[in-house]
Amino acid sequence: MDDSDVIIAKGNNPTSAFLNGVDLIGGFKTIIATNDTVFIKFALDDIQGFPTHSNIEILNLIIKECKDAGARQIHVGITREIDLVINLGDVLESLGAHLSYLDDEEGYTKFTLEESKEIISIPELVLKCDKFIIFNQVNVHPLFQFSLALQNIFSFIKSESRNIMQQGEISEKKIQEDKYKKDLTRKILDVSTIRKPDLIINDIFYVLEGAGPNIYAESNLKTTNLMIFSSDLVTIDYSTLKILGIDPFTNDLIESTVKRKLTSMDLENLNFIGEPIEGSKFQIKPCEKNLELLNVYGTDIKTGVMCSGCFERAYHLLNFMNTMMTKDLKYVTKQSILIGHNPKTPENNKNIILFGDCAINSTKNYDFNTIKIKKEVIPLMELIKKRFKKENVKNRSIKRIEKKNKRILSLSGCPPDLQQVYEALRDFYTKKDTPNLHFYLESLKRMNKERERGS
Repeated sequence: MDDSDVIIAKGNNPTSAFLNGVDLIGGFKTIIATNDTVFIKFALDDIQGFPTHSNIEILNLIIKECKDAGARQIHVGITREIDLVINLGDVLESLGAHLSYLDDEEGYTKFTLEESKEIISIPELVLKCDKFIIFNQVNVHPLFQFSLALQNIFSFIKSESRNIMQQGEISEKKIQEDKYKKDLTRKILDVSTIRKPDLIINDIFYVLEGAGPNIYAESNLKTTNLMIFSSDLVTIDYSTLKILGIDPFTNDLIESTVKRKLTSMDLENLNFIGEPIEGSKFQIKPCEKNLELLNVYGTDIKTGVMCSGCFERAYHLLNFMNTMMTKDLKYVTKQSILIGHNPKTPENNKNIILFGDCAINSTKNYDFNTIKIKKEVIPLMELIKKRFKKENVKNRSIKRIEKKNKRILSLSGCPPDLQQVYEALRDFYTKKDTPNLHFYLESLKRMNKERERGS
């Protein structure tokens, strides 16, 4: 299969679509040689289940195809934390594959990224394997339109290396330049050049639309009956965007790839095999770009100018609340969440959440920081008369007093860490008023304890 080849396979179910794609590439023997060591990176960064992560049935078929083609060893990359929940190891062993933890301390090689010169750790298996396969699940994504194969390959490096953190107070002009997204895009593309995959599968048979890539209350499942195969990351993501109704050059990853000349492909003249691309296009409802339009119970959302990092984290927080905290929000009754630089003034002063450094620093002089209360003032002699002579107080006045608003929660970071955000929200509202959030956090805590015991 040439890098300019794009296989568009169709089927009545995911299995038939996959097998049709395998036939169109000429079988796995055109990719896998006898005694090859194969590393499979699939989409599994969340415990929610399919289609947040890759279809496990198709993963099983990929392993079988590799074995039938003569592969000696097959490794599947996953984090230990996720495996503690789904227990994939036993299943893979029964299929003849090995589970390789991407978050282990051992088995990593230091690598210097091309543009940023940042030193990151790469799993040795990815570098040393004979064949590298990406099996990616495509869903809508708040930053890059869809969760593409380029993002999938980025997740084989450790989570701390994937983080983009901005330090110090940032001006509105700097925020508008969106250095966060530029840095993230550059790092994703740098990582994508470390090891070229031999086969990439973008699974778009089922696609989450409306909200994603996690399963949220506003998510809807769209069926296309298609899977896309290629041997080039840019080629397959470019084609995937076209099929899903997006101009690929409006995508930052594709645009930056072309600008940096990271691909030699003539993207306007790719060789499509299987289903015709013109007859395989769909309109997918994207993620909501205006956070103020997200419907979260009892929540007044106010935004200012924000970087992509705070936008993405706030997007996930609000959707998490709308999906996982519905009961909690009824106890809270009312809250205001302010995001970005100079957000609009909230409608009430109770339960104000300042999300991110920009919101915290730019609202220091907002009126909600103090609460004005009325206090009755009675002169001392009048009090004495009232107490000892039982006389009515005639001389009294009303004084207005300003007090510090204690119902403000500042969530620092640019962008804030969501795990810390959830814990801070539980402490702010108390465990009693956030039963669903408390249960979620305690479940994660138990998982981490199991992980520590396992390691």
